[in-house]
Parts: sequence; C-alpha cells; structure tokens
Amino acid sequence: MQCQTCPQNCRICLLDNSCFICDTNYALDPISHLCVSNNCSQINQFYNSNNSNCLACSSKCRSCFGLATTCTSCPVELTFNQTYLFNNTCILSCPSRYFAHKHSLSCRLCNPRCDSCLNFDNCLTCKPNFFILNFYSPQNALCVAECPIGFWTNTTKCQRCSPDCKTCYGPS
Repeated sequence: MQCQTCPQNCRICLLDNSCFICDTNYALDPISHLCVSNNCSQINQFYNSNNSNCLACSSKCRSCFGLATTCTSCPVELTFNQTYLFNNTCILSCPSRYFAHKHSLSCRLCNPRCDSCLNFDNCLTCKPNFFILNFYSPQNALCVAECPIGFWTNTTKCQRCSPDCKTCYGPS
C-alpha cells in the first residue's frame, strides 16, 4: 500500500480519499466530501451565505455545512454517549446493515451479505440465503452462500462436521 495525498484543503482524509477534517477556514461539503471555503475560523461554525457571516453549528454537531443541523462530523464524547454521523445527523447507534466506525465517528456499510456487523469483515447476522461461517476466524465471521466441505448448515450457521466425516448433513 502506498501513501496518497489528501484532497486539496483537507487536513485528514480517509482511505477512500474522502475528506474527514478540513483545514482552517474550510468546511466539509457533505455531498462531495471535499473542503470548500467557509470564511469561518472555528470548526463548529458554518458560513451563512444569506447574510455573509459565521453562525454556530448545533451542539449535536462537531462541524456542519449550510445549516446548523447539517452535521459533517460528530463531537468526540468520552462517555458512552458517542454519536456517529449518518445522513448528516449524529446518532447514538447505527441502523441495520451499518456499523459504528470508531476512527471516523461515522456509520459505515457492512459487507453486502451481512444484515448486521461489528465491522465490514465481521458479520453478526446474514441476509436471507446466507450462513455465518466463523470457524476459521472468529473475529471475521463471513456470510457464505453455502457451507464449505466439512461443514453442515444449522439454520443460519455453518457447523463443523464430526472429525470422522468428510461431509455430513448434521452434527453426527
């Protein structure tokens, strides 16, 4: 993997090259994920083009864009009340098929086969017609369309066959 530069006026960016924190006097555009000039010196302010001045973001936002309640990042909480950015709103828990990404404080999509997950590569439950396979790596449970040889399907999970069996239809 090779280091790449962040987009222009971006102080910290993510692996997908979208900006996470903009340089001073720039705000994160929630649609393009690029930094645009906002003429405001505080991170918790946004530039109001209607009356050409800086206004405070909602207390629920760390930074915002266009409106006080259109969050572009969430406040860092040292308690159990950490919020995560989802559709320009800071929420306590991410919806189904999303996980709370601790570094960006945002809700990120699970693997497309997961119904719920701890991170992209660790499914908790699978979408219909997929089965959890966590035998090889419990920290990275996958959702598979069919269980591999040496496993049998136990409703929603791939279970290991008896050691005496190459293939099986149940535990014994």
